[in-house]
Amino acid sequence: MTAILRHFDYFQALFAISMKILPTNSPYHVIFNMFLVATVIFRFFDITKPFFIKKIERSMANALGVMVDDLLAGVYSAITIYIIYKVYI
Repeated sequence: MTAILRHFDYFQALFAISMKILPTNSPYHVIFNMFLVATVIFRFFDITKPFFIKKIERSMANALGVMVDDLLAGVYSAITIYIIYKVYI
């Protein structure tokens, strides 16, 4: 059960936050490529825990801390995806 919730947490942070940045009228190949980039960027921020993400996760030493950690990684990922989209596309 915990593994299912952990994967749902990734899904929520990656798709609900990171992919909402892209406009819906983008071509499918652009959305697919940005999805791949968003997945890599999200995992990078989730593993490295930059800025204050690590501090928040440590201050909440329960499941809520893990979820907030992933949501903040999704926000950082969304900001990065938005910048990449505006600069290169």
